[in-house]
Amino acid sequence: MSKEAVEILKNLKVSRHPFGKVSDAEIVKMRNQFAESERAQLKDMQKRFNPTITDTLINGVQVYIITPQNIKPENKGRLMLYIHGGGFPHRPEQRRNTIQMLSVI
Repeated sequence: MSKEAVEILKNLKVSRHPFGKVSDAEIVKMRNQFAESERAQLKDMQKRFNPTITDTLINGVQVYIITPQNIKPENKGRLMLYIHGGGFPHRPEQRRNTIQMLSVI
């Protein structure tokens, strides 16, 4: 495991869902807390890896084109396509997953 992955896992914050019925207000509060955590992680990743990030549309679909600053010679000219499979990403903070993957290229 990379040194960066170990650091991320060490600093990972765990959220626990309450048992029983959860009110709409509690759900909103949890979502806001999670979004704040995502923003902090994205900010850290952008600072550490400094990728170029372009938000654009391809055939009407919003995409993020994330280009790492340093690419290993054996990966020059290659493309990695990451399709989010757990639902629709609706916040820019969610691109932190892709930045993590590109950090090892």
